[in-house]
Amino acid sequence: MTETGALDRVLKALAHPARRRIFELVAQGETSVKEFASKTGVSQPAASQFLATLLDARLVEKRKIGSRVFYRVSADPLAPLTEWAAAKLGSRVPAHLTPASRARG
Repeated sequence: MTETGALDRVLKALAHPARRRIFELVAQGETSVKEFASKTGVSQPAASQFLATLLDARLVEKRKIGSRVFYRVSADPLAPLTEWAAAKLGSRVPAHLTPASRARG
């Protein structure tokens, strides 16, 4: 995936309020599609579609246990966004938001 493609996928994935809500839930801890559906009020098929978009953007990862699939936040999910911001804003980006400081953190 190109750098621009990765950034576009992250921005697209987070553009929808329901996907942002699901991403926020994943950030709180590993969760299944069924749990997402019950916590957000969306159907399981809709939750699965939202999660597929988050997976495509590499914001979340999944693991399967039996017939259940659990989702968790990827290691550095917002790297394309922070790297783009750092490249565009240079020294105006707060040091704690730069990719190098997050790697140390």
